[in-house]
Amino acid sequence: MTSNPVPETSSNSRNDVTKIESEMLEAIKELKDWKKQNTRVEIIDFPGIEKRANVYLYSKCVCKLTEDEIEINHRGFMTSTTKSRLNALLNEFNGSVQIVQIKGVWYLKMKHPLKEFSFSWKVIPSHAQPFTFKRI
Repeated sequence: MTSNPVPETSSNSRNDVTKIESEMLEAIKELKDWKKQNTRVEIIDFPGIEKRANVYLYSKCVCKLTEDEIEINHRGFMTSTTKSRLNALLNEFNGSVQIVQIKGVWYLKMKHPLKEFSFSWKVIPSHAQPFTFKRI
């Protein structure tokens, strides 16, 4: 992890949520199964398994949300759509992490918990790798 200034970034504005993303977030909040185009929400609620919402993009699970955590994973699909969906989820259910792209490389930009304008950065590898954060 590195600290602070990184050059210009390419990412979704925190307020630039698409209609599909808005419906996806609403389905998760209401704990309802939902599907539209390439995005699907599936509520997992079986005895003995912690209740969670799985979010699928192109039939790959890119996010798992439990009551306490949000786990994201681009599953090898480093597209603008994947980044947009993951950022909508991170913004809604975490609020301190964002995916940004700089010269084709994806980074996790994480707010420092105590310093308002301080961030840490972590490269997101091109191979599928999960990242887990506290859900707020």
